[in-house]
Amino acid sequence: MRTFISHRTLSRLAALALLAAPALRAQERALFTWNGRVDNDVRITVHSAAIHSELVSGTQLGRGRVNHVSPLPRRDGTVSVEKLAGCGTVEVVQQPSASNGYTAILEVTDADAGPDMYRFSAYFTPSGSVTSGGEVISSGALLSHGAALLTWRGRVDKDVMITIRGDRARTRTLDGAPPENVQANLAGGGLPAQDATLTLNQRQGRGTITITQQPSSANNYTAVIRIRDSRQGFGYYDFDIIWP
Repeated sequence: MRTFISHRTLSRLAALALLAAPALRAQERALFTWNGRVDNDVRITVHSAAIHSELVSGTQLGRGRVNHVSPLPRRDGTVSVEKLAGCGTVEVVQQPSASNGYTAILEVTDADAGPDMYRFSAYFTPSGSVTSGGEVISSGALLSHGAALLTWRGRVDKDVMITIRGDRARTRTLDGAPPENVQANLAGGGLPAQDATLTLNQRQGRGTITITQQPSSANNYTAVIRIRDSRQGFGYYDFDIIWP
């Protein structure tokens, strides 16, 4: 027997899918797009609407072109980048906070022997509630199907484990230095007490992010995520854990 779905029903389903998008994405704002040639290493400092490019090493090839969208807000939050061109890396090495005057610092590092053209966009997302013990208390919009249960951003040295149970999420260092500049949001109500298969949406990270334990009655509805960074020094990670 065939089942037919009306155009009105399809439209309602599409609307529901849009409403289920992560609430934090709605808070994300575009800041600017940067274009320029980089020989080795360039540092970009962002404070409000002021964006300054500084040569760290290599040959000076200009200061780059900036297309402004909106200024960096004077509040705690996370700056993330989307690399659009270039063979090397673009990383956020300092997140804005009251202690640094709400200033973000980005570094563009070219991987080749010669210069390369780079282009990237920068975005800002307001931070959630992170305690001094690395614990996140649920906040923000209530959890819905297909939405972000946890959004996590920070710099990781070697090996970090994130545990989510109920309305709390805790970050623990297993190896290396403690993570830096951690910004996290746990959806309102936290992790429901029911079996589920969570999924990962990774935006940035040079190592691996793995959901090593799914919530079930056998583990008291606990989810465990591991971040493993095998390269020397800190690497920046930005990801969502999605509720099914």
